[in-house]
Amino acid sequence: MSDAPTNEQDPGEQDPGTLLSQFAQEAMGAALSPRLDANDPMTLSFDVKDAHLAGGALDAGYAMGFAALALRLLAASTADVEAVSPLSINSDFTGTAKAGERVTACAQITRRTRSVIFADVSLSANGRNLLTATAVYKITPAQ
Repeated sequence: MSDAPTNEQDPGEQDPGTLLSQFAQEAMGAALSPRLDANDPMTLSFDVKDAHLAGGALDAGYAMGFAALALRLLAASTADVEAVSPLSINSDFTGTAKAGERVTACAQITRRTRSVIFADVSLSANGRNLLTATAVYKITPAQ
């Protein structure tokens, strides 16, 4: 009997759905209750609630937190690692969302080396761009 993986997933990758379930227990995941909509490209979404608003619009902290969550999920799911740690995350705001709208994050790896992952994400709602961000994550190899 072979010890080879029986599914199509690369043995060096972690299941995004399983990781998202773990992340959903953490502060930002619990606050937003994100859904995994697609794996390629990595697409997550959440529904904006009154608790996510500041001055009637999506709070910048929730927007940046959701972008960081999507980037972290992407980095962690594509690397055979014990952990990925952010070295840099830069974001630019281009719009906002209101209660009742669904915010979608679309994240992708732009480059990967042995020690770092470069990625970007864009957030949108109803076809409007809300935020773009780029990130660099340090890869911690599994022992």
